[in-house]
Amino acid sequence: MIFGIASGLATAVMQSTSYVCSRVFIHRHKSAVALAVYSQLLMGLMAAFVFLFVADDFHFPATPGNLRLLAGLVLSTAAGQVCFFLAAAEIEASRLSSLTGLKIIVLALLCQFVRHEDLGFQAWVAVLLCTLAALGMNFSGLRIRLKGAFWLGLTLLLYSAGDIFIKLLIGVVEGPNAVVRSIGAAALSYALLGLVSLPALFFVRRSPARCRDSLGYACAWFGAMLLLFYSLTMVSVVFINIIVASRGIISVLMGAAMARMGHTHLEPGVSRAIWFRRLVMSVLMLLAMALYVTSDAG
Repeated sequence: MIFGIASGLATAVMQSTSYVCSRVFIHRHKSAVALAVYSQLLMGLMAAFVFLFVADDFHFPATPGNLRLLAGLVLSTAAGQVCFFLAAAEIEASRLSSLTGLKIIVLALLCQFVRHEDLGFQAWVAVLLCTLAALGMNFSGLRIRLKGAFWLGLTLLLYSAGDIFIKLLIGVVEGPNAVVRSIGAAALSYALLGLVSLPALFFVRRSPARCRDSLGYACAWFGAMLLLFYSLTMVSVVFINIIVASRGIISVLMGAAMARMGHTHLEPGVSRAIWFRRLVMSVLMLLAMALYVTSDAG
């Protein structure tokens, strides 16, 4: 479990970095769709390259049920990425990173009432604390427009479904160890995502600059996914999302650094009172992690 937790924390760092990269791209090129297309294509190439290192030991049983599972993961991830980028065009990086922590409540509800997994009272307290922390970090005095809230809601639902598909996929692939199974599953999924995204290139303005500027996001996000797949071989999907929700803490620190450096076009400055509130919410998030790991579900 220790390796799963460490991998989850590393995922949070990589995801926070990717959120900043997405904000930079959208500010520069004014197109969330272009970022989605170019980054998926780049990640597809990275995934195909990584897959070469595990191809001899990795096996995916191509049964009809498993193929439906893989298709569900690819489609939910692709749609979730587009919705996320559309949300990123409306919400600054540190707030969006904190708000994506709300995925934990969506995921817990799906696990409890759709997959019929009983989390238990203490685990639900941890989920609610994590949700409260994610909301508390967002209270910066700035309102979220309805369009941003809509795309955020779709992002949370699609990403939650994607995480469940990842957990199920890891359970059916075969390999000698967790590293091979997780890397193979992630590489297979994102190589297919890149292939599916290829026709979309004809619907966006093709530009070497856009391709180059999407590389930062693609590297950070694909690295995060390799770590996430690995962590899900060891811990539950709800618990890993509580750990990954710590990206809100990381993004707050990144946001503070960006604001101090004068990049207010990417990250507006906020008052000391708001930073103190975010610190309190960070402590709540750490408490949520501790509660979950000591619960029956952990």
